[in-house]
Amino acid sequence: MSCTATKQSQAALPLPHPRHGERSEAIHLPNAKDDEKASGNPRLDITLNLAGRICALLGLALLLGGMVFFGAVVAPLVFLKLPIAIGGPFIRAIFPWYFAFVAAGAALAAAGFLLRRQKIPAFILAAVLLEALWAWLWLMPHMDAWRAAGDTTAFSRGHALSTWLNAAEILAALALLLRTAI
Repeated sequence: MSCTATKQSQAALPLPHPRHGERSEAIHLPNAKDDEKASGNPRLDITLNLAGRICALLGLALLLGGMVFFGAVVAPLVFLKLPIAIGGPFIRAIFPWYFAFVAAGAALAAAGFLLRRQKIPAFILAAVLLEALWAWLWLMPHMDAWRAAGDTTAFSRGHALSTWLNAAEILAALALLLRTAI
């Protein structure tokens, strides 16, 4: 598509030329008629879109990076380098921090997508946020109780569930990051 206005339904916002400070190319934004949720202020729309993109990308990068680092580096190292009697309680002590980090990353990314008026990615990240809170506040305490009671079957089921949910969240974050960055 050309950088000049081709339709009456588009508003163009001129940008300064990068070398000379002159006005040249234009960014095209839908008019308020085309998008009922547009503010009608092109500069505000650009600012919200840019802020949303930054928040979405930063939140997704933190979310994905933290989850992959924990699963690929922290957890294996804890169990390789520490005796199980120390590694188990240590990893359980990390989980509240981990789930808080996941929830914060998902919330930041979801806020970014909402600023960009992208409801589906925001909904997906809201589900990641809710799952992290559920795992932190319900599943982990129950898994600790099952372990303490010696119920290895219930603990194994809970561990498998948390592993599958974590993998699904990683895939969702990766897909959203790639979709947003490209």
